[in-house]
Amino acid sequence: MFYLPYNLEEEIENFRSLLIECALSMGFTHPKTVEVSQELDELMNIQQLNPNH
Repeated sequence: MFYLPYNLEEEIENFRSLLIECALSMGFTHPKTVEVSQELDELMNIQQLNPNH
């Protein structure tokens, strides 16, 4: 992911909700669940590197 979402906190919350939904409906090891988890990790890393955003 190469962009900084306008509202990073909201984007993180959206991905958390999506991750929970994917994990419960498809399983924790499903490729889509893993993909969403990795995207959430990237957003959280961006948040940690840019605490003022």
